[in-house]
Amino acid sequence: MSLLSCYILTFNSQKYLNEVLEPISQITDDIVLLDSGSSDNTKDIGKKFNARFIHRKFDDFKTQRNYAASQCLHNYVMFVVA
Repeated sequence: MSLLSCYILTFNSQKYLNEVLEPISQITDDIVLLDSGSSDNTKDIGKKFNARFIHRKFDDFKTQRNYAASQCLHNYVMFVVA
């Protein structure tokens, strides 16, 4: 079992999300997609990789990142830009 969480801030990220989630899903069992209102297939792509999809209105990057980190299950947290 992995002790590493990963969070990704998303907004209409379907173009690269498969590419990003594939390797991440190999090294962690906790993936958080913090989404700020996507209207594409971002949520469905995340489901394929067992990512937890959380919606939160975007206010600023610092607050989004802090919130996403607080939703992670493990003490070791990785942030990926997608």
